[in-house]
Amino acid sequence: NVYLPDVAPHWSAGPLIARYYHQRAPNEPLLAFQMNWKGENFYSGNQLASFPSTGQPFRDYIVKLVRERDVKTMYFFCTPDRVNSLKMELGNPKTLETLTPPTLNNKFALVRATF
Repeated sequence: NVYLPDVAPHWSAGPLIARYYHQRAPNEPLLAFQMNWKGENFYSGNQLASFPSTGQPFRDYIVKLVRERDVKTMYFFCTPDRVNSLKMELGNPKTLETLTPPTLNNKFALVRATF
């Protein structure tokens, strides 16, 4: 009754999604980058844009958010090994910061990008 509840946050998307909701401003979206685990949809109430694969649709969506909706900050949910791929797909954001260290969760990462 102790071990699994103590380690569960380390393997769950829940605490990362909660952190997003705690830190974000109202117009700062959460996007799932190369994710198809369904936990991100469950914990966000299916309120995030999900891109299981990269490419032009992802880049077009980012451009639309930045240019048409004037979004300056976005959050991304991905696996830690995909943060560099995310950076390459985003082009040249002003900042790209991984908000969750591997000691907190080594399965998922919450990343904030500003444009």
